[in-house]
Amino acid sequence: MLNTPAWNKKPSYEDLEKRIKGVEKSNLRFKQERENLAETENQFKVIFDKSPHPIALTEINTGKIVEANPIFCEKVGYEKKELLGNTTTELGFYSPEDRLTFRETLLKNGRINGLEKKFETRKQNYTTKMHAESPHN
Repeated sequence: MLNTPAWNKKPSYEDLEKRIKGVEKSNLRFKQERENLAETENQFKVIFDKSPHPIALTEINTGKIVEANPIFCEKVGYEKKELLGNTTTELGFYSPEDRLTFRETLLKNGRINGLEKKFETRKQNYTTKMHAESPHN
């Protein structure tokens, strides 16, 4: 009689039970990790929304605003729905040159801490110190 390759053998009942328990354990870990992630996201949202500092999250390559907290909206004079999907240069917050400097500095150093740039809003124009952290570091 020819030997059946190990990968072609019919698993025993005990082997199937072990596999099922392994899958159940993996599913439980996945569920716990998903719950932990949801809790972390909720904590971030609370901190983000309640921060006394204006915060906007933008895509590094395009400058599109993907999220903004209420104080940012208040400071720039826009509703959140007016901001999302638009770039900081389209909205006139920064010149294209300043945006390029910001992007290049962030990509080179991985962070920006106190880069002074002219910032223009519907409400006022002023010089601001920019701070940023790249998620890739």
